[in-house]
Amino acid sequence: MIYNYKYNDLTIEFHYEYEPGEPEIHTYSNGDPGHPGSGPIVTIQKAMLVLADIHNHKVIVDINPLLHEMIDLDLDIVEEEILDYHNL
Repeated sequence: MIYNYKYNDLTIEFHYEYEPGEPEIHTYSNGDPGHPGSGPIVTIQKAMLVLADIHNHKVIVDINPLLHEMIDLDLDIVEEEILDYHNL
């Protein structure tokens, strides 16, 4: 799946997997104990960005390895936005 995220004047295209989670089951119909369930999960695989090379040709680059260097970009907030998008 793909989510476009606005970062300053750029648009980062996040490629991710979404798992909706499972609801809690207190007790199964046969009387066996259930399970607590789980919340939804987003796993980001790529963060694609269109940049220009030295000849001003547009290239698409996966900046995922550089995201930890971007101090003002919080991946937790990006993941929350993606979860909110799926819960609409």
